[in-house]
Parts: sequence; C-alpha cells; structure tokens
Amino acid sequence: MCSPGEVVDPCTGACAPGGSCDTNDLKQCDADGSLGAPKGCWDENIGTDYPDYPELNVSTTQVFKGGVDFQQQNEINLTDYLSATNNEIRIYGGTTGEKTEYKIYGRKQVTGALKFVELQREQDPNYYSSLEKQYFRKPYNLTNNYTYEATDISWEGECDYGTCTSYSGIVSSLDAGQSMLVYVKWYADNLTESWSDWYQYPNNITYAGGLAWVSKNLTVDNGDSVVTFTNVQYSTTGRSGWDCYQTSGYIDVGLGTNSYSDLVYCSKSNVIRVTTYIQAQEPSGTGEKVRWWINDTWKNEDPSVTFRNITKVYTLPSDCSDVRVFVDGVEQTTNTSMVLIEGCKVTVFNITLAPGESVDPDITYLTPEVTKEEGSYTPDGTFEVDKPAPWKKYVYVRNQGSETYSNISVNASIPISTYEGNITLRLYKKNEAVVDEPWNFTANISGGYINWTIDSIGPYENQTWEIKFNTTAPSLTQVNETNDYFASWINVTGAVDIDYPNV
Repeated sequence: MCSPGEVVDPCTGACAPGGSCDTNDLKQCDADGSLGAPKGCWDENIGTDYPDYPELNVSTTQVFKGGVDFQQQNEINLTDYLSATNNEIRIYGGTTGEKTEYKIYGRKQVTGALKFVELQREQDPNYYSSLEKQYFRKPYNLTNNYTYEATDISWEGECDYGTCTSYSGIVSSLDAGQSMLVYVKWYADNLTESWSDWYQYPNNITYAGGLAWVSKNLTVDNGDSVVTFTNVQYSTTGRSGWDCYQTSGYIDVGLGTNSYSDLVYCSKSNVIRVTTYIQAQEPSGTGEKVRWWINDTWKNEDPSVTFRNITKVYTLPSDCSDVRVFVDGVEQTTNTSMVLIEGCKVTVFNITLAPGESVDPDITYLTPEVTKEEGSYTPDGTFEVDKPAPWKKYVYVRNQGSETYSNISVNASIPISTYEGNITLRLYKKNEAVVDEPWNFTANISGGYINWTIDSIGPYENQTWEIKFNTTAPSLTQVNETNDYFASWINVTGAVDIDYPNV
C-alpha cells in the first residue's frame, strides 16, 4: 500500500509496494491506497531530433527541451510533465507487442539553472587606449547549474557609461556545471591630460655654444575610480625649431592624479650663444713666456627658459702653464664649485642664466718662450784704411712652444761704433735662402742694440736672422820719424768696441 498522493518513481529505483515495477512506469498512489496508472520519466536527453526551441535567456526562467518515453495504456495527463504555458508537444506512437509506445517532446521550465553575475569593469586589453579615448569591458560570469548541457543561451548586460559597442550575445553551448565569462564593451574619455611649460631638461648638460636641452611634464587625472590603465598612448607636439624626442609613446595610468617628468625632451645648438671678443696672444719678447687671453660672453637667448649648470670646456695648448680664470671680472681660479682645471683642460660650469642674461668668462695662461742665441761678429769683406769696416752677425731664434706666435720682439747687440745708416736686416728661412724684406727695426747705436719684431714663428720653428752693419773705418797715423834711419812708425786705429782683423 502507499499513501494517497505519493508518487512511486521507478526511474530512480523506487518500486510500488508488494511487487516489481516497470522502469518505464511512473505510478501515483490513488486515494484508496492503490497504485494508479503508469507514467513515464522526464528525460533531458530525449528529443535531440526535436526542432530548435527559442534560446535560453539568462534574465528569465530557463526553459529546457526534453521528453518522456513510456508505454501508455491509459489516459495521458500532459500537465504532469510540462508547464501549461509551454505545452508545445509532439506525440509519436508505434506498436511494440501488445502495447502502444508513445514519446512526448516538449519544454520544461527550470528556475535558477543559469546564474549570471556582474563583475568589476576593467580596461579592455584587446584595444590600445589613448589619452583621448579609453576602451573598457565589464565581465559577467555565466554558470550552468543544471544537470544537463545548456544551448543557445541568450544574455544581455549593461555598459556603465560612455559609448556602448557590445552589450549582448548568444552562447551556443555550456556544459553542466561549467562557467564562462562574457563581456559588455564600451569606450569613453575618462583621462584629463595637461602639459607643463618647457623647462631645462635635467638629464643632459646644457653647454654654452653647444646643445641646450628642454623638456616638459605631463599630468593625467584618471576620472575612473576603479580602472587603472597600461600602455596608454600619448602624443604631443615638439618645440618649434628644436630637435625633439619621445613626442609619442606609452604610459601606465593609475587611479587619481598621475605625473610624468621629462617625458618629452628637445635639443638645440647655440641657445647659450658664445661670443669671443678676445682669443689672442699678447706681444712678447724672446726669453719670456707668452701670455694668452680668452674673453668670452655667454648669453641665454631663449625667451622663456632659465638654464642652470651651464658648462663650457676650454682646451688650451698642451704646454700651457699659469692658468687663471675670471667670471665677470672676479677671479674664480680656485673656486671648485665653478671652475675645474685639469692640466690644460679648463671647465667652467654651474652658471645660471635667465632669459636674456649674460656672463663674461675670461681665461689667461702662458705658453713656452721663444729663445734667442746670438752668434759672433764676423767680417763681411776686407778691411781697408779709411773705408767703413763691414761686419755681419747671426741671431738664432727658436719657438719652444706648440702654438704659432706673432709679435715677438727680438733684441740683439751691435757695436756702438756702428754707422746707423748702414745697417741691414735679413731673415734666413731654414738656412736655405735669404729673405730680403723691408723689416722694421730700431737700432739704438748709443745703447748698443738692434730691435725688431717677428711677425710669425710657427710651432717649434727655428729662424736665422742676419745683421749686416759697418763700423768706423780704420785709419793710419804717423807716430815717429827718424832722419837717421829714414824710418816711420804708423798707428792703425779703428773702433774702440771691436777688433779689426787683417786691415
């Protein structure tokens, strides 16, 4: 016996009391306690050849197709199996032995079979976002909690803001117990960017007379409270007239305000213009070291940028000495925060110039002297009584330095008995040929010297100078006479400051 209304389901292994049961029967206990007519079992796997039903929709009660396979001898109550609102049914019959077999196909509603959960929005990695346009997506987790595979699942989500590009779709198949992500997608402009004014780029040194460097900062405010971005493309214009680098690229943007320093940088020559007013050698004399001067003016010709730590390297001759540095007239030779002297390499640095400002660095140094060696006086012909005595003398001059010198004064001795109007000065070039030119010289006869200026003498060059001059003519005077022997003594006299040979 069974209780009224109790269902004995042989499909799950439960049988009617008092005997065996047909596994194709589903029997319900009648009011008198006896088993009623047999019923079939709902089977989701039945109906594979049944025409497609409308797809499942995650926003409504889910509907699965299926069927009942049983042998029917009594009246069939279709509502035992199918919802009255989904009673689209097909019945197929056939004879097997003494019984007629029926198959019923239809749809069955199952509440909660599909779960659709909204997750947090994120950057869409399938697109490159830029400062002007960012791509978003929001995932939904779709789960099949039913016993059987779900097919043709229709879903629809919602974009949070912006321009929606995809918000619905159909999942063709989802196995029982499985989950998958579907996405709604949109784009918007949630990033607000601003660029700073140009300023000095700190990663490269700005050189006077060389390259100056400028840069500008980028600030990005992220208006989204959830999404951070990677590989956001930026672009900007360079500075007119400058060579600019990294005017476009990619940055990562976090939440809130984001700052990017030195993102774009540019270079240009002679922004700190150098004007050299003096770079010359002072006049010098033989036996003296030669002094040089460099007098520069640096001027910042940029209209808006202040440059700091402006630097210039001066390479002096390798044989320099006594280097001294002045900035705006104040000696800074020993100021290591502004001047660095490494042998004959001088670096002036740490100079700050606002737009339009200028500074005057001066450098002075010495280089090796020009040496002089004077030869002996030698006759330049025969000596005759009452005729001016001809002489010559060689002066050997050598540049000991590595630079070409000009305006080198040479002083050489000559006898005070020299006739002023009879002096000539000639230059022998490498002892090969005589160079006759109207050399300017000054002869101080009473002082006993001749002075002239060498226009140019090259590095380590030797020059040979020839001085020709006449001194007092030798003369004869009778100093004694003897009548007894008819003999006379004659005195030969000449200049008092030079010996005459072979008169």
